[in-house]
Amino acid sequence: MHFRVWMAHAAAMAVVIVMALTGCDSEKSTRLTQKDFEKIAITQQKIDLIEAAGGMALVIGGETITSDEIIKWPVEYGQASVSALTQLKPLARGAGLEQFKARARGDLEELLATRITDALIYQLARDKRGETIDEALDKAAESELRNFIVSFGGDDAKADDALREMGIDRKRFKELRKRALLVNEYVGSQMPTDQPITYRQMLAKYEQIKDTHFSVNPVLEFSLIDIQPNKLEIEDPNVDRLAEAKQLADRLVRRLGAGEDFAQLAREHSHDAMAIFGGKWRALSPESLVAPYDILVESAQTLESGEVVGPIETLGHFFILKLHSRQTGGAKPFVEVQDIVKNMIFAERQRQTLERLHEQLNEQAQKGVREDFVNFCLAKIHEISNRPEEAVLKHEPVGAAQP
Repeated sequence: MHFRVWMAHAAAMAVVIVMALTGCDSEKSTRLTQKDFEKIAITQQKIDLIEAAGGMALVIGGETITSDEIIKWPVEYGQASVSALTQLKPLARGAGLEQFKARARGDLEELLATRITDALIYQLARDKRGETIDEALDKAAESELRNFIVSFGGDDAKADDALREMGIDRKRFKELRKRALLVNEYVGSQMPTDQPITYRQMLAKYEQIKDTHFSVNPVLEFSLIDIQPNKLEIEDPNVDRLAEAKQLADRLVRRLGAGEDFAQLAREHSHDAMAIFGGKWRALSPESLVAPYDILVESAQTLESGEVVGPIETLGHFFILKLHSRQTGGAKPFVEVQDIVKNMIFAERQRQTLERLHEQLNEQAQKGVREDFVNFCLAKIHEISNRPEEAVLKHEPVGAAQP
């Protein structure tokens, strides 16, 4: 399981945790304060470029951003999750280094600026909360790790294998989740307090997305006794098979009315392939039933769960139908998904607030985009991209997506 996939499954829970951690902070603001910018300015003065194992690194206020992270770790691009190496490889293959740098520099500088902005926001979040939130974050991260393991059926070995594929271990997983939760909590603290999520807004959002997010497919589940005249064991060729089949179906309906077991009668008398299963069909879409069985859909509409109807005559069959369950198509009712819709609105507002923070910090982040660091990353991408294919695959491990 890719880290991005897990993050998608954890998103709703993360919103709930963030809302709980944020609480009702009376100091919420939609913009960074002068004190925040002074904190950032001090951090920016401490941006150092150092050599790292096999590469280079930027150190921003004590946080290290390595060239390997910028080059190889998956980041979000729309609905995909790809690395800068994957994204820029087509530009690098067959091109000269300087030509490639000219084409790709803007993309990589934007990626680096975004990563630096994330680091600055994290440091502001850490500075705002200090040590007061550590215990709550530890519990939340531990809970998400348990949920991650549960997603593998509780198999610790499989979960650890998946973490290794991401390039992390359990400790790093929890660190990443704590970081993401703290940043999200800080972003939540920057959201305006005078814009509560109202019932009307939730209902409008539900109407907007119900067909794509909460659609329900129609499902029919039933048992069937299928009497087919041409399969009756009758030796006399003069006997009216249709009349005999009708009489048999009528007798079975009376026996069912007297309390006999439907499944047993189906095993003894039904002529279709489901007889050995007591006449029980698997749950299916009503639209998948073709003639002559499509008539069952209309008959099922009048039944409640557990009720029996028949005999139903059609195209050489006498059906006796027992309904188990019927689910109509459409969307889940609003009352069932109200909390999910509320969390989605909160997450959307949180994303918009984060985008505003990124806009406010963009100028500061650009100061940390060191040309020599960018040149090193671009040269490395160019070199890897122009290796033989098998070497590229060998040297392109999957990294851990950043929160």
